[in-house]
Amino acid sequence: MPEQPVPHVNGDVTAAAFLRFRLFDLVVHAWDLLRAAGLDETLDPAVVEGLLTFVQPYIGEMIAFGAYGDGPSGTLALEATPQDLLLDWFGRRPSDDRCENHRRKPAPLNLVAS
Repeated sequence: MPEQPVPHVNGDVTAAAFLRFRLFDLVVHAWDLLRAAGLDETLDPAVVEGLLTFVQPYIGEMIAFGAYGDGPSGTLALEATPQDLLLDWFGRRPSDDRCENHRRKPAPLNLVAS
């Protein structure tokens, strides 16, 4: 029942649209967390390719929904990776040097009580 309405904070959406939103949300927020933690930001290429294929026909509709930041930058190089393309579509700027100053190794955890 892909056309069944699902309640959402921005208004009802179809079940199919909600599935696209949730899949994208999980993958892109995984990248957000990797970046914030200073870890390798590489997402599984098969997941990225599959998600690109899945959402590409709906990209305009998804961006118009208003839940994805600034949307595409329009500045990606022709040789951009599929991951960079996916992230850029939804307002992330993976090669943005401004973020470089905010990337750091996480502090080691002190598991011994003092």
